Amino acid sequence: MITGVWRKATYSNNQGACVEVRVDTGTVSIRDSKYLQDPNNDPHVQPVISITTTQWTSILDWVAGRTSMKPQATRVEIATNGSVLMSTSDGTVTLAYTVAEWEAFTAGVRDGEFDPAVTHAA
Repeated sequence: MITGVWRKATYSNNQGACVEVRVDTGTVSIRDSKYLQDPNNDPHVQPVISITTTQWTSILDWVAGRTSMKPQATRVEIATNGSVLMSTSDGTVTLAYTVAEWEAFTAGVRDGEFDPAVTHAA
């Protein structure tokens, strides 16, 4: 994965509603692109969840179905309608994703698009 750049799954549409991920050295940040669609929202205070790359790997494994053990670094709640709430373990930051956003993200995870070891652009 390219580092230091916000990315979304190639399965995401171009409407700006996506799970966005940025990998930096030792850290992965997650945000919701819908936040910036509202011109009243300040990009400097956009809600972001930041975790270690080790914690990120456990999230990827869970999302891809490689483990049934839920990640400890974040809380991920999937509603009966398929929408998702992802929050920090202490609940201070919560990101809300639609069914389409989460499905696109999950497809990208399964294709390895968010693997920290991947160094090419999707």
